[in-house]
Amino acid sequence: MTDNMPDISIVLVNPKTSANIGAAARAMNCMGLKDMVLVSPRCQIDREAFSLAVGSDEILSNARITDDLEGLLEGYSLIAGTTKKMGKKRLNFVTASEFSSDILPLHAHSKTALLFGAEDYGLPMSAIKLCQHLVYIPVSQEFGSLNLSQAVMVMCYEIRKSLSFMTFSHGREKADSDDMERLCSAVAGAVKKTAYPEANGFFNHASHLKEILSRASLTKFELHMMMGFARHACFMAERISALEKRIENNGMEKLTK
Repeated sequence: MTDNMPDISIVLVNPKTSANIGAAARAMNCMGLKDMVLVSPRCQIDREAFSLAVGSDEILSNARITDDLEGLLEGYSLIAGTTKKMGKKRLNFVTASEFSSDILPLHAHSKTALLFGAEDYGLPMSAIKLCQHLVYIPVSQEFGSLNLSQAVMVMCYEIRKSLSFMTFSHGREKADSDDMERLCSAVAGAVKKTAYPEANGFFNHASHLKEILSRASLTKFELHMMMGFARHACFMAERISALEKRIENNGMEKLTK
C-alpha cells in the first residue's frame, strides 16, 4: 500500500453497473487504497468503467474477480460489511467513523476486507454472515439511499481521515506545554522590550497573555510563526532604542560645542 495505508481490500459483491465500478476505483485512488475485488459482477470492466475511473486505470486493471467470496476472505483478520439495514438479528453495528477510528487501528498490520453490496439489493445474507462487523453510514431518514460508489467514497475517506499516522500537511501537530511556555516567555519579553504601558504591572500582562495563548490551541506551525513575530518585535525595539541613543548623543555633542 502507499502512504503507509493499511492492507485493505475494497470488495464489491455482485455489482450491477460498470460505471459504479469505475467511480469506486477513482474514490479508492483519491484516498490511497488500491486493492479492488469484484465478486460475481453482473457487468464487465468496460470502456465506461475506465472513463469514470479518471486516472485510476491501474486499480481496474489489477482488480481481482472471483465467484467464491468465502474462499476470497480466507486470510483476512478483519471482515466488515456495509449495510443500511439494521434489523434485530443484525448485531455488531458501528458507524463508518467508529469502524475507522476504533476498530480498524487494531488491525493496522493485518489484512482487512470491506464489503459493499449490490446497488439494487445490498449485501446478501450469505455475505453478512461472514462479517465480524456491520458498518452503516448515518444518512437522512427521509432519503437514505447512497449510490455504491458514493458509499465507497465515504468509507475510504473515513479510513484515511482517522488513521493516526496520517499527517496531511506540515505543522498540523498541536503545540505541547513546553512549546507554549517558550512562546509565552518570548511574547512577554517582547512586551517588555517594546515598553508596552505597565499600568497594572508587567506580570499582570504576562499572566493574561499566557491565558490568551493557551486558549488559542495553537499548532506547532502557528507557534513558530508567533515566536518569529516576538523575536522580530524585540529586534525592532532594540534598533529603535539604539537609534534614540545615537540621536540623544548627537544632541549632547552639539550642546557641548
